[in-house]
Amino acid sequence: MIFSISKKLPNSSIFAIIQGMWQKISISVLCFFGGAVFFHFMAHSPQQEILSHQTAFLGGSSRVASENSQDDEDAQYEKKIHNDAPVKNTATIIDEDDVRDEAYEARIQSLPKEQGTILQEDVSIKQPQEEQTRLLESSTKIESFDNPVSVSLANNQNISSSSGSSSKVLCPIYISSKPSQHIVINEVAWSGTPESFANEWIELKNITNNIVDIFNWQLRDKKGEITIDFPAQSLIAPQSYFLLERSDDNSVPGISADVIYKGALNDSNESLYLFDNSCNAVDAIEANPNWPAGTLNPERKSMEKKSDGFWQTYQGPAPDGITGVWGTPRAQNSAPIQLPQETKKLSYHTRDIVISEIAWMGDEHSASNEWFELFNNANSAIDLSDWSFTIYGARSSTTIELSGTIAANNYFLAKRTDDDSVQGIRADLTYAGVFDNGGDLLILKDPSGNEIDRVGGAEVSWYAGDNDTKKTMQRANFAQDGSDPLNWFSANATPKKMNERDFVASPPITTSYSFHDVAINEIAWMGTKASSADEWLELYNATSTKVNLTGWKIIFASHASTTADFTLTFDDLDTINAHDFFLLERNATSTIAKLDGKVYQGNKSQLLNSGVYLLLEDGNGNIIDIVDGLDEWKMGSKGVKGDSANRKSMERSEDFSFWYTFIGSVAMRGNEIITDAKGNNILGTPGCINSGQVNTCAVYP
Repeated sequence: MIFSISKKLPNSSIFAIIQGMWQKISISVLCFFGGAVFFHFMAHSPQQEILSHQTAFLGGSSRVASENSQDDEDAQYEKKIHNDAPVKNTATIIDEDDVRDEAYEARIQSLPKEQGTILQEDVSIKQPQEEQTRLLESSTKIESFDNPVSVSLANNQNISSSSGSSSKVLCPIYISSKPSQHIVINEVAWSGTPESFANEWIELKNITNNIVDIFNWQLRDKKGEITIDFPAQSLIAPQSYFLLERSDDNSVPGISADVIYKGALNDSNESLYLFDNSCNAVDAIEANPNWPAGTLNPERKSMEKKSDGFWQTYQGPAPDGITGVWGTPRAQNSAPIQLPQETKKLSYHTRDIVISEIAWMGDEHSASNEWFELFNNANSAIDLSDWSFTIYGARSSTTIELSGTIAANNYFLAKRTDDDSVQGIRADLTYAGVFDNGGDLLILKDPSGNEIDRVGGAEVSWYAGDNDTKKTMQRANFAQDGSDPLNWFSANATPKKMNERDFVASPPITTSYSFHDVAINEIAWMGTKASSADEWLELYNATSTKVNLTGWKIIFASHASTTADFTLTFDDLDTINAHDFFLLERNATSTIAKLDGKVYQGNKSQLLNSGVYLLLEDGNGNIIDIVDGLDEWKMGSKGVKGDSANRKSMERSEDFSFWYTFIGSVAMRGNEIITDAKGNNILGTPGCINSGQVNTCAVYP
């Protein structure tokens, strides 16, 4: 088209036209390249660099607009601003000339306003990003809220911290690796007070020796329900407190609040963060999921910080009538909990404490009035905490946990069930447990489980004590083995007093005896007319000297193996004069009326009608006599079945060579007939010469 025009025009005109068109083309080209340069510059402006930096910091958060939609969002934002419409969920930025220079403010004001997102400050002006070592939330998104959270001051001044109505920047929820903690969250009543769960309060403490101004500081909770911006003149004196009360000044009656706030603390999954005026973390506490201390109903005790930085529940007394709170608002926290120190359990030596006396039979008032006594052999008091005293019976066992203290060289009295037994002497301990009259094994252990003392054995009769006279079983020598039957004797009860023979050792056994120096002289294996269980035996001293029976034993065996079923042991009170008799009565001294003897009893102590093997040993273990009745008793008569009138004893010849049945009609001692527990005649010669010998006490028919 241009060339067709040039044919019709003179050369000068064509030149002018070409020159004009060239100018227009040049201008168009310049405008095109100039626009490209302009948009390139705008795309790499400082504001865009900061936005790009922020996008990288946020980890590609979806809340940062993409490049394709940025223009539309900016346009919408500008439209809302011009229409004076509030921007929902958009955090605004406060002017902080006291902490930022004018150039920085200009840059901050020019930043793109991303809805619902707080942009981080320029890392060249704020603290280095490396110090922001841990985010407490999964992203750097800061929650915004529709409802404003107002903070009321104690002087009725109000400030607002709601989005869109305040110019204050909310500190992001993060803490540095080392919070400064010169001001600490010192006490938190997260559950309120007994008056109301809504009466929550928080206490800060200045732990420095300088006055600290917390103006423009922030205290925030995890979900933003509480956001407190501290007002001007928020000064905390050295080592002093700053009290914040929820809703009004009645949360802590009688104590004025420094700041009144709104918003509630959750009972779990909650956090509190304290920031200074540059949003540096100062202190923090988390409930993850539960608060580390404090209680709910009924006391609603506060949570207090200890000097070591850990937390404890309020440990003080019940509240007075003024505050009514279980806590220490604006005061020193209660005494810290003294955590129990794990100490090594003490160990003791054998017989540092001994079982010294046992009333296994009860007393004259009740068989249930059982008790036992311990004695401290050591030269210092012993704490009985964690000590144990175990009763091992034939069918069950009972462990008694001891407590209290036993003084050096002193006694400790333990009574069964209550303090009624042993009138006039207070028990050091009452326990639940029962002694078996047939015998028990008793074991005393220290806190480390070491066995300190032992008495008795499995299916072994009590070494001493009398169920009829209620004489107790008493230890002769506290320094000697408690499982030695020779170390025990029967005597009247001596609770918390010296036994009749305390510390008197059994005399040394030096004398050895020969076979039949002492003999089993008479056996009433069939019992008496009063009871078949009222069995009795008699020993005879064939020597011309008195015999001390200390350590002597009679072993009862009912099997061919002659394994002991029962052992009758003599103590150092048992003696037989020369050419005299020693009576042994099963179960009670009343077996033979008006004639005292040594009582024995226990499991398998009976003299079976089918026969029993008896072995007599002296104190050195020498066999002194044997009665082999395993097949059948050699003599004696149990009488016709159902006729107890003929219960005659089995007597031994003068030279101990054979046995025969009592041949008299009755036996007399002086002018009295020897009778049983019910006044029936005894058909035997207990305590005197047998019926087949000269000078017998038997009366012949």
